Amino acid sequence: MFQRIINDFKQSTGTALRLTSLAAAAAVALFITTSFLCAAAFVFVFQKYGLVEACLTGAIGVKKLIPILALGGLALGLLASRHSTGDEAPAE
Repeated sequence: MFQRIINDFKQSTGTALRLTSLAAAAAVALFITTSFLCAAAFVFVFQKYGLVEACLTGAIGVKKLIPILALGGLALGLLASRHSTGDEAPAE
C-alpha cells in the first residue's frame, strides 16, 4: 500500500520536474530571442534615425511586449495542464 503511494509520488514529482525544466528552457529561449530582436530593432533605428530615437524605441516597445508575453505564458500553462491530466491512468 505504501509502495503504491510512494510510486505515485515519484511519478508526479518526475512529471512536475520535467514540466518545470521545460518551462525554464522555454523562458530562457524567449529571453534570448527577445534580446536579439531588441538589438536588431535598435541597430535598424540607429542607422535610419539616430541614437536618441534608437534608445527611445526600446523604452516604448517594452510596454507593448509585456501583455504578449503574459498571454504566451498563460497559453503555455494551459497546454501543460491539459497534457498532464491526459497522462493519468484510470484508477483500478
